[in-house]
Amino acid sequence: MARPIRMATVYTGLGIGGDENRLLHYLTHRDKDAFEHLVTVVLDSSDDFEASSGRIRHRYEAHQVDIVSLREKPFRSRRPLPQPLAALRQANTFVRVVRRLARIFVERRIDVVDTRLSMGTLVGAAAARLAGIKAVVATNYGTAHWDRFGWRLLGQSSFAMVDTLVSDSQARLTEMARWARFPPICTHVPNGVPRPVPERSAAVVRQELGIGPDAFVIGQVARLQPYKGQMHLINAAPAILAARPDAHILICGYVQRQEAYRQRLLSRIEALGLGHAITLVSYPGAVGDIWGVIDLHAHPTERDSSPIALMEAMSLGKPSVSTDVGGIAEIVVDGRSGRVLPAGDLTGITDALVDLATDEEKRAQFGAEAHARYQAQHLPEMMTRRMEAIYRAAHERAQARRRGH
Repeated sequence: MARPIRMATVYTGLGIGGDENRLLHYLTHRDKDAFEHLVTVVLDSSDDFEASSGRIRHRYEAHQVDIVSLREKPFRSRRPLPQPLAALRQANTFVRVVRRLARIFVERRIDVVDTRLSMGTLVGAAAARLAGIKAVVATNYGTAHWDRFGWRLLGQSSFAMVDTLVSDSQARLTEMARWARFPPICTHVPNGVPRPVPERSAAVVRQELGIGPDAFVIGQVARLQPYKGQMHLINAAPAILAARPDAHILICGYVQRQEAYRQRLLSRIEALGLGHAITLVSYPGAVGDIWGVIDLHAHPTERDSSPIALMEAMSLGKPSVSTDVGGIAEIVVDGRSGRVLPAGDLTGITDALVDLATDEEKRAQFGAEAHARYQAQHLPEMMTRRMEAIYRAAHERAQARRRGH
C-alpha cells in the first residue's frame, strides 16, 4: 500500500473565517489513510487574536491535525518605523518566514504544499520553491489584496509559483486567471458545508440575545466588515418593521479588528431608535445556535466569493436575500431559492426582505428549493473528494517531472 501524501497547509493567521471553515470541513471528511495533514501558521495565535477572530484551532486538532506556529508578531503590534526601515523589516521578516517554512517542509518530507489566501500563498509558494517542492495548490478568492501600489507584481509572482489555483466560485476563478501574468491550472470547487447543529434550544438562545419568543428573525451571520453590508441591513430595518412589526434583526459576527466599524453600527442603531429591535452580537457558541433562531437570512454584501453562510442557510431550508457579487449568483437562484440583488441597491434589498418576511408560502417554496440545491451541490463530502483529486493530481505531476516525463 502506498504511503499517504504528506500535505502542509500555510496560513498567516488562524481564526474563524470562510476559508478556515472550508479547510476544516475538508479535514473532517478527508481520507486519513491517503492524506496526512500539517497546518503551519505564521502569526502567533494570542488570546487577543482569538478573542477577536474566534477560536478554531481546537477544532482542527480534534481531527488529528498537527499545527505548527512560527509565532511571528503582527506588524501592527510592532514599534512603528519610518517607511524605508519598515519596508526593510518586512523584507527581513518575509525571508525569515520563508526559510523557516522551507525547513519544516524538508524535515516533514512534505509532498504537496497547500497555500491559503493571499499572504499564505506568497510565503507558502516561495518556501515550497526553496524546499524543492513542485506540487503547490493555492486556494484564493480574488485579487483585492494585491491591488495596491507596489504589490501587484508580488501577487502575480506568487501565482506563477503555483501548480494549481482553486477557488470556490467560477466568477472569482475567471477573474484571477485573467489577472495573473502566468496563470496556473485553474479549478473551481464549490464549498461543501455541513448542516449547522444547535447545542442549545432556540428558546434559551432567544432569551439570552433579548429576542422575543414570537419574533420573526431576519439574521446575518458574517464577520463584521464594512463590505459585508451589515449597515445596509440596519438601514433596511425601519421599512421591514413597518411591514412586519414583530420582526427582529439579528447581526452576528466576530469583530476581527473592526471595533470602529462595530461602533458605527451601534451608533446607527441608536440614531434610528431601534435598539429594541436589532441585536448586534459576537456569539462564542455553536453557529447552529444562531441559525436556530433565524427565519430569513440576509447577506447584503458588497464583496464576496462564495459565502459559507449562504450554504448553511440552504442546508436548513432557509431562503436568503443577497447580492450579485463574486459567485453568489452561482449559489442562490434569484426568484427560485432566494433573491439576488445588485450590490448597494438598498431599495431592492429592502423590498425583497419585506416581500419574503410577509409571504410565508414564498419563503417555504424558496427554502425547499434552496435545500434541494444544497443536497445536490454543497455537501462537504463532495468538496472533499474534489480537493483530494486535485492534491493527487498535483502530486502525480510533480513526480512525473522528477522522473523527466
